Amino acid sequence: MYGNDMDIAVEYVKTHENISAPKFEKLESANCEKVASPSSVTSIGRSLLTGESISPHDARQLRAASFTFDFVLGDDDDSCSCKSTPRPCIFVHGLGIKKEEPENLDAFPTKYWGNLTDHAPCCSSMKYAMLNTVNNSWTDDKQQQKVCDRVLAVSETSQGTTVSDTIIITHSMGGLLVAGAIAAGKCSLDSSVSWVGLSAPMRGSMASNYFQDSCKNETNFVAEDLVAKTGYCPADD
Repeated sequence: MYGNDMDIAVEYVKTHENISAPKFEKLESANCEKVASPSSVTSIGRSLLTGESISPHDARQLRAASFTFDFVLGDDDDSCSCKSTPRPCIFVHGLGIKKEEPENLDAFPTKYWGNLTDHAPCCSSMKYAMLNTVNNSWTDDKQQQKVCDRVLAVSETSQGTTVSDTIIITHSMGGLLVAGAIAAGKCSLDSSVSWVGLSAPMRGSMASNYFQDSCKNETNFVAEDLVAKTGYCPADD
């Protein structure tokens, strides 16, 4: 477990140890100075701190939140229409795809993106990039050039290294890949481009450290066995 105030390391022991709470005399207890101020915790927090079960009567008072996606939704809540200009769409996946295709695909071969038919009214057409995101990192120079080539190929108005009249949908590592390519100057986005980024770990991810530790058999047997069977070890960049 990691935190701002402390790191906690937990390990299993072979024998059970009975830990008794220390006992103080009343006089000693009265002379103890307060070293911390009390703070309120939620029922879930209290359960984590004490090990007690959560009361079935405790409930969070959450208010329903409403969001307006002006980019897609029309004025009628029951309709799904495009309020922007329909443009060609390119989907860039994240980590976990090992096979690479030299050109964009009309349909993705796995269920990664689900069924998008009739659910993307702003897409005048749909193309799917398929890159090897297992053996190549998002900082890889050639990988960044490849994603630019895929994105540039979608719209007929894209010229040189400038992407125009395109909707780019990225997921996870795909967002890092596109961002890295733009930052490296391999391609740029015109104002006519919309970029929909989904779950990109822009501040990094603890999963990468955990993955590397699992490859070194320093986590737990479930994770270690999983990464061993996937063939992803040793972990690279």
